[in-house]
Amino acid sequence: MGIDRYTYQSKWAKKSGKFKFVFWLLGILVAFSGWNSLEVVYTLLIMALTLYLVPIRLRTYLNLYIGPVLFLAFSSLALLVSVSQEPALFSWSLSLGDYYLGLLSGQLSYTMTLIIRALTAITVTFFFTLTTPLKQILQLMKQAHIPYVVIELVLLMYRFIFVLLDDVVVVYQAQNLRYGYSHPRVSIHSLALLAKVVFERSLYRFTEMTDTLDLKLYQDEFYLD
Repeated sequence: MGIDRYTYQSKWAKKSGKFKFVFWLLGILVAFSGWNSLEVVYTLLIMALTLYLVPIRLRTYLNLYIGPVLFLAFSSLALLVSVSQEPALFSWSLSLGDYYLGLLSGQLSYTMTLIIRALTAITVTFFFTLTTPLKQILQLMKQAHIPYVVIELVLLMYRFIFVLLDDVVVVYQAQNLRYGYSHPRVSIHSLALLAKVVFERSLYRFTEMTDTLDLKLYQDEFYLD
């Protein structure tokens, strides 16, 4: 799995999980400090440190931000753009009959603060994720006395998410080689087939995992040293 490969190959893979957690917590405190300049500088430093410690290409690393950045973009629009009958509320507006659609006055600086804060927190979280193996994360959860059932759910969800992603990639590539997405109508059929195959594989993998655990005399508890 991709993230596992990066975490175990990072230069901080064997460093104490507590140290990395404190480092992450420090980053979160910086993100909520309210000093935009400090947050920007800290974010750039963490990005540089991540690329130094983790054997990941710059393009791959930046691709991790696509989802969060899109979410921030749409969220920012919700904060900046509004509809009202009072044109005085807007720094720029477009008349739509009795209503006005425009940019709210004074919201730009507030929105930028939220974006910078979110990006700082996301960058620090990526750093923690890419340098901390799952085993260390589970050990931290255990030391924090988090209920064991939650730890098991995290472990199983983590494993199954990436197993299913691998299945999706394999099936998609096989369909793409056979021109399964060459036409909109064919694409819909291919997506439906992909969902069916992945669902069937997930059921098969669950049954396979259950049988394996039974053979190993599983007693409702995963061993974490």
